[in-house]
Amino acid sequence: MRGTTHLAIGGLTGAGLAIALGLPQTMSLISAISALAPDCDRLLGLRHRGWSHSIIGTMAIALITAPLATINWWVWGYCWIGYTIGWLTDGLTPRGVAPLPIDWRLAGWVRTGSSDDTLIGLASGLLWVAIAIWPQGGGCTTTVVQVSKMRIAAYGSQLTILRQPCITLDGELTIRRDLSPPDAPDKITGDMLLKSPSVASDWWLEGWLLVVQYAQQTHQSQPLLPTWSIRLPAQGQ
Repeated sequence: MRGTTHLAIGGLTGAGLAIALGLPQTMSLISAISALAPDCDRLLGLRHRGWSHSIIGTMAIALITAPLATINWWVWGYCWIGYTIGWLTDGLTPRGVAPLPIDWRLAGWVRTGSSDDTLIGLASGLLWVAIAIWPQGGGCTTTVVQVSKMRIAAYGSQLTILRQPCITLDGELTIRRDLSPPDAPDKITGDMLLKSPSVASDWWLEGWLLVVQYAQQTHQSQPLLPTWSIRLPAQGQ
C-alpha cells in the first residue's frame, strides 16, 4: 500500500479511538505517523514484510517506546497501535503479511498503487479529517470533588505515585539544599511533580500544596483517563 494510505488509515483508526476513549483528536497524528514505521524495514536493511510486519514487530516497537508510558500512557499505546495498523494494512495486498510465526499469510486483493489503493486512502483520509474537525457533542464537564491543603516534608522517593481520580497540585515546594543533591533546584511546582515524579526522588521537599481533586466527563458520559496523583506517606514515615 502507498505511504499515504498507511497514513490515512492510521489517522482514521486513531481518530475513532480518540472518540471512544475521550482523548484529544491530536492523538490521531501519533497513530498516523506510526503506521508508516513498518515500511522502514528497507532503510534498516531488513527483509521487506518480514518480522517487522508481524506481532513480533509490534512487540519490539512496544518495548522500544516503553519509556513514553512513564510520560503519557496513551502516547505509548498510540505508537504501537498505529504501527500494528500499518502492517495490517499491507495485509490487504496480494503479497500480504505473515502476522504470526506460523506458515500462514494474511492477503487481499488491493495492489499497491492501484485505483483501489488510491480510493481506500482517499476515503480514509476524508473520514479522518471529518472526524477530527467535527464538533464532539457537548464537550467536557468538570466537577470539583474535593479541595484540600497538604503539608509535605519528605524525600520525593517517599511520595507514592498512583493512578487515582483526576487531581491537580497547585503551589510550590522548597527543596532543602543540605539534604538534596547539588544539582537540585531551589523550588519545584506541584505541576512539575505530577509530570516528572521520578526527578524529585532524591530531593527533600518542604511546603504546602493545594490539592484539587475533580471528575471529568465527555459528552458520551465516559470518564476521561485520570492524571497522575500523589499520595503522601503517613506521618512519621
